[in-house]
Amino acid sequence: MAEPSIRILLVEGTSGVTGPLREGLFRWPMRPAEGGDDHGRPGFEVETATTLAAATARLSDASHDRRIDVLLLDLALPDGNGMDAFTHLHAVAPHIPKIVLTPTADEQLAVQAVRAGAQDYLSRDQLDAHLLARSIRYAIERQRARDALQRHARNLVLLHRATQALTASLDLDQVLATFLEETRRLLGVSITSVWLVDARSGDLVCQHCSGPRSEVVRGYRLARGQGIAGWVAEKGESLIVADVTTDPRHHADLDARLEPPARAMLSVPLLSPTRLVGVLQAMDSQPNRFNRVDLALLQLLAPTAATAITNAQLYEQARRDAADLQARNEELNAFAHTVAHDLKNPLTTMISFASLLEEDLAGLPENSETRRSAQYIMQAARKMLSIIEELLLLAGVRQREDVIVAPLEMGSIVSEALQRLIPLIQERGAKIRLPAVWPVVVGHAPWVEEVWVNYISNAIHYGGAPPVIEIGARPTGAGTTLFYTQDNGNGIAPEDQARLFTPFTRLDQVNTKGHGLGLSIVRRIVERMGGRVGVVSKPGQGSIFYFTLPAPPNPKPSHPPTE
Repeated sequence: MAEPSIRILLVEGTSGVTGPLREGLFRWPMRPAEGGDDHGRPGFEVETATTLAAATARLSDASHDRRIDVLLLDLALPDGNGMDAFTHLHAVAPHIPKIVLTPTADEQLAVQAVRAGAQDYLSRDQLDAHLLARSIRYAIERQRARDALQRHARNLVLLHRATQALTASLDLDQVLATFLEETRRLLGVSITSVWLVDARSGDLVCQHCSGPRSEVVRGYRLARGQGIAGWVAEKGESLIVADVTTDPRHHADLDARLEPPARAMLSVPLLSPTRLVGVLQAMDSQPNRFNRVDLALLQLLAPTAATAITNAQLYEQARRDAADLQARNEELNAFAHTVAHDLKNPLTTMISFASLLEEDLAGLPENSETRRSAQYIMQAARKMLSIIEELLLLAGVRQREDVIVAPLEMGSIVSEALQRLIPLIQERGAKIRLPAVWPVVVGHAPWVEEVWVNYISNAIHYGGAPPVIEIGARPTGAGTTLFYTQDNGNGIAPEDQARLFTPFTRLDQVNTKGHGLGLSIVRRIVERMGGRVGVVSKPGQGSIFYFTLPAPPNPKPSHPPTE
């Protein structure tokens, strides 16, 4: 099916060189009667304006029933000349792509025009209909790409503010109040609300609402499956409702409390890795208000919101139960401090890692500021994921009463750890040296893999430039085997080494990237498996981090997996 014709506003003085040009556009084969060529590409329709004033009036006429798709501008007009005419029309219609027509190939004027916002320039003495048609289409495509990038940049700023609101406090009501207000601004809608699952009844309860008459909605209950929010909670699926008055799932009693009543609704489930946390909802009094872009924005916020809400709830629960859980005080304090300090900062920077952004920026140069910013966002997201994984690992270590140990294929375990660290290894240009044969020990394979990930990533972070890391093992002669990583970094002072394996210790070093929790988890893991941890280091001579594990009866060496 052919696309609609491209409508051109041709702005030139009466001295007139574009008569043949205009006729060429009309006669050109890409303008058949139905408005497109044999390939479905659109043809052209041309309007003209012979003065700057006439062009301004046409571009400013919002009531006109035909849009202008592209502007062809002759810089020699009776009432405006040169770049002044371009600057004026660009201010009137900044989002319409513009092609500047010059009498001759004037490079200086072309550079000025492109810098000021023109998509292209053409010399009239070298112009033909084919060249002009191609330039028009490219100009429209480039303008669309520029507009899309500007929209994404605006959305990223607003997403960042909304994400900051989620991590500004551990008080749930305060977090939600600020977050919902920022989300309302992001979407430009009347009302936003968060419905949380009541753990006892399974009902959805409106925990917080932002917008007109929000106080009458706060505390309202919906059974699972009741209303649009209940449907989203039950199905675990996002939903756009163009007009709630025509949707049988809508809960009319709730709508009666709002003034003006909601017509359009957008709902997204808040999901943690283990459960449904609740539903994030946006409403507006105008029907057909929401689109796929709005949905994508809320879906970007939803995982962070679910994590922040879960963390705030867990923090509150930890405070209430502190008197009854005195025996586990160390773990609870570690978790509370992690939520309060380490998880807070990376969450503020994890504003987007959406494929939408990656696809839109893929065509930009590698060294562009926008692309570098997107890469930084991805790095911050990985950091947040690492912290969350460590928190989950810590919880698993604390909760498991018994640890099932078995002989380990250490070569395979180290290989899996290295696979997880490929982006970091490539980024730093790290060189890894491995032994040809690994001794067999007993332990819990998933935990041992986490130990290696921590040790190797620390060696890369704190190693030289580039990091050179030796990974190896040797028997201790006491029924255990010692495994180690040795780096070529700056080393660690003796007074700092004793604090390395305690929670929330940060060493004041160049290039320090640690968030203060990993080595304390390593110590807990290894000790639960019957081993010990330690470090050997001197300033200026690098560091050796090691752990020991018991050897099984009659051990047999294992080999690294075949490449």
